[in-house]
Formats: sequence, structure tokens, C-alpha cells
Amino acid sequence: MAENGLEGEVIGLAMDGTGYGLDGTVWGGEVLRASAAEFTRLGHLAYVALPGGDAAVEHPVRTAWAFLVMAYGEEEAARHCVGRMAGTSAGDRAFWSQLIAKRVNAPQACGMGRLFDAVSVLADVCESSTYEGQAAVELEGAAGEAPDDLAPYEFAMAAETPSRAWVIDTAPVIRGVVADVEAGRPRPQTSARFHATAAAMLREAAQRARRESGLTRLALAGGCFANDRLVRGLAPALEADGFQVYAHREVSPSDGGIALGQAYVAAARLRAEMKSHT
Repeated sequence: MAENGLEGEVIGLAMDGTGYGLDGTVWGGEVLRASAAEFTRLGHLAYVALPGGDAAVEHPVRTAWAFLVMAYGEEEAARHCVGRMAGTSAGDRAFWSQLIAKRVNAPQACGMGRLFDAVSVLADVCESSTYEGQAAVELEGAAGEAPDDLAPYEFAMAAETPSRAWVIDTAPVIRGVVADVEAGRPRPQTSARFHATAAAMLREAAQRARRESGLTRLALAGGCFANDRLVRGLAPALEADGFQVYAHREVSPSDGGIALGQAYVAAARLRAEMKSHT
């Protein structure tokens, strides 16, 4: 919004890895109704535990196991350790499960980046990260020359939660990825199909947000939108749906743009405060 000089309200898709949420959980997969000074959380990706906290970001096999448990239940998950999960030990998985079950150092998170991490592991692309976003970057690269328009995996848009925000259920996506890997689908096609799924999820989320808000301007931000395959699959589809889409061209969509966003919000709130005193 700051880069494009937008005033008034927009629908915001804020897709990143991990960030502090207002409810004590870790955010990063948010559908927002936002002005410069305020926002309302309309929807978000489903939560999954991060066993070990930051260790799960550095070692995405932990996150992948949490997604498998969410998608299948613990007992069934052990039978679907595909890709890089196949190299994990039963002891490690039992330990991660204990962290999840006891809610010890296993924060609940809904970041899109963590979903990318899990799929990267399951698709046999990357199991650990030595730099920010490595698993997602390598998953994008793994798609290679595969087409953008492969049929997406199934996903679901759940009803409102007690917080009144609705949830994008990612468990069917995980089951779809696992089924493709178990069936021997080529890795580039699995990766490309997942990217198509991420775009389809966000497209449907934007449509739902428009029905609820009446807004047609839509802003994309967050590190996930540094992914060219995701953006080129999503932005034209949103424009075809009648949205005015605003994306980054000069400012980083990732952490490099946070300071500008903070200054933009602070300025808007100061203006509002000054106006209230006049």
C-alpha cells in the first residue's frame, strides 16, 4: 500500500513464514481487510504446530511431520513418510510428536511459508535450511519447466472459527502431495501442481473476502510473493476476476519492506490521532 500510495481500504494477502500474531499464535498466512492504520483478519491458513519452534524453521522435516500428523493422525502419518521424511527416525518423530501433544516449544503457526517447507520435504527437495526460505526457493526451482496450469490439489474453506476468521484447510493438500509422490509422479510436476494449488487457494480466499467486504482492490505482500511462479499464477487470475491487484515492484515483499510498512502505519495513526485532537 505504501509503495503504491493507496488510501482507503484494500483486501490484503499477507503470505510469509512466521510472525507474531495478535492472539498469541504465529501468523503468516493472512487474508486481511486493511487500511493504512487498521486491519481486520478475515481468514487464514490452518494452524499446525512447529515442534521445536525455530528449530522447525531450520529443519523443515519437523514441520513436515507436524503437517503429516495434522493430515492423517499420528499412527497413519508414520506410513506416509515420503520424500526426505523417509530418512527420519522413529525416535525423532516420537519426540516431535511429544512436543506437539504436550504443547511444549511447539507454537501454533499458520504461515504459508511453513506449508511450502513441508511440501519441499515431502516432494524430496529439501530437508534443512541454511538460509532464509531455502526450502521454498528450492521447491520453486524444482518445478523447472513444468507448466503453471496443472490441476490443483484439493483444499477446503472451513467455516468461521471462534475468532470469527475463516480457515483454509491445507490437510487435503498434504494428502494430495503424498499421493502423487507415492504414485511416482515426477518431482517437477508435483512442485508445479503445488504452486498451482497455492494460487488457487489464494484466489478463492480473495473472492470470499470480496463477497464479505465489497472491496475490489487487492494488495499482495510477504516473502512468499518473492516466488515468481506463485505470482504469475495468481495475479493474472485475480485481474481476470475483476480485482485491481497491487504487488511490489521496487520494495521487497519480504522482510526488507517491513520498515516502510511500519512507517506507513505509524504515519497514518499519527494523522488520525492529530485529527481527533483538532
